[in-house]
Amino acid sequence: MEVEGLGLVQPGLKVKHPVFGRGKVFKLAIFDSGERTIGVQFRSHGEKWLVPEYAKLEKSLW
Repeated sequence: MEVEGLGLVQPGLKVKHPVFGRGKVFKLAIFDSGERTIGVQFRSHGEKWLVPEYAKLEKSLW
């Protein structure tokens, strides 16, 4: 899935979120409505499903 500001997002991509910290993408979902979500396993906050347009995710190198 292509996400503005992140580029190609796929499982295994390491990301950083301003509240949840660092995590790794584990799954992508695209619904019939067109809504897209990214499943991220965060180190300190567990699994979260985020809407990429609002999530403020950045690529991370950790």
